[in-house]
Amino acid sequence: PFVRCTTNFGKLPNSCVGAVRIRKEAAISDFVEHCIEKNVKHVTVVSAWKQRVTVGALRAAGVEVDDWHIEIPRGAAGAQASKVALDFISERMPEIRKRHIRSMFFTDDYLTSGALVALLGAGIRIPDELNIVTLVNKANGSGLTFNVPFTRLEADPIDWGRIVSESVLGYLKDGAFASDVTIGPKYVRGETF
Repeated sequence: PFVRCTTNFGKLPNSCVGAVRIRKEAAISDFVEHCIEKNVKHVTVVSAWKQRVTVGALRAAGVEVDDWHIEIPRGAAGAQASKVALDFISERMPEIRKRHIRSMFFTDDYLTSGALVALLGAGIRIPDELNIVTLVNKANGSGLTFNVPFTRLEADPIDWGRIVSESVLGYLKDGAFASDVTIGPKYVRGETF
């Protein structure tokens, strides 16, 4: 027997005793609500992965979205991803200035780390000139630091591990896996947005 952690909550495979739903929709909804509250009309989403849920939720709320994709070389991680983001944002700096981009959402704290170097190096003041929201991995992310707390989607894999392990232990004790086990990031309002 095994448990499946999934975003796709369809039919369970054979021998799968239960599923843990991975949901980021609630955090994204809170982000979209924050955009509406602040009357944000445009967000530039910067990611190394397709962001259909985030982009779709923003557009459905009437927020215009630019979806910028950073190509991270296969096998690159950590500081390498930050360097790629630094170069990517540096190359786009004329566009950022010309279009007066005011709000950016980064889907990874390593990407944000590199982008910050480029943005601050170009004299962009955050959040005075540019609002930033980022995904932050509390347990093993970049350790992203700034002079004010980031507005963020906060992932906590240690807490998620506790939730999953408690559910598995419940199954081992009672023979039934709970049907409503969910993990996912939460939206935390900081001072960068």
